[in-house]
Amino acid sequence: MSNQELILEQLRNVNYDKLSKQDIVTMLDAGEQTLENMAASRKTAIDIIAEAMNQTKNTLEALDYSGKVEVEIRKNLSILRELLMTGDLYSPRLGELAQEVGLGLGEPTEFGKNRTLRFSDQS
Repeated sequence: MSNQELILEQLRNVNYDKLSKQDIVTMLDAGEQTLENMAASRKTAIDIIAEAMNQTKNTLEALDYSGKVEVEIRKNLSILRELLMTGDLYSPRLGELAQEVGLGLGEPTEFGKNRTLRFSDQS
């Protein structure tokens, strides 16, 4: 089993409610590394996800890990996990998760060929 497959298998079995702050930081580091090693055909989406994971990790390290912050981080981790599991930026489940946390997913361009993922500003 490759490192990527091992990490994805571990993500399938994660209960985020029982993870410590350090466990989540370690998992995000591993996820970011895995994403960087994925195929070039997914490079744009992978870059977006890797950056989101890195920002989540940095936010987690900088914030007091309690209450509402913890809930939001867990929701975002669920979205990242769903995206890693399916590899589909436009899966129905991913759309549902994104709506829960206020992420805006891009629509196809006027030519219908390219799709983008946009994160809405949640200040």
